[in-house]
Amino acid sequence: YGICYQRDFTKGPGLYAYGMISGIGWEPEFDEEKARISKWFHSYGDKEEYQLGDLRDIYPLNILSKPHLQRKVNNQTLEQWIKSSSSHGELKQLTDKLWSWWVPQDKISPVRESLRDSGIILCI
Repeated sequence: YGICYQRDFTKGPGLYAYGMISGIGWEPEFDEEKARISKWFHSYGDKEEYQLGDLRDIYPLNILSKPHLQRKVNNQTLEQWIKSSSSHGELKQLTDKLWSWWVPQDKISPVRESLRDSGIILCI
């Protein structure tokens, strides 16, 4: 599983990958963002919570494997769901084991909301 994201250098983009918080204020308005970031560290680090094929979130570029594509979402596999509408992004096979899932920036929020109740996204 891989993701591609862009984050201000002052907000610790390297630490974000691990699920660690950096460069965000401690005011209540940042509580939701901090909770989403740290949930990856706590969920992925605790093998009991992480299920093979879980997604951290929806990003412009997501590198997926077969377990991701076979996950059930909305009575179909994630692969079927992505291919069911161009508004779900574009899936391309890269190798016999990896696929790229490109989601345009303006579609990330609607895709996230569509998959919210599926349980596949951890940091939501």
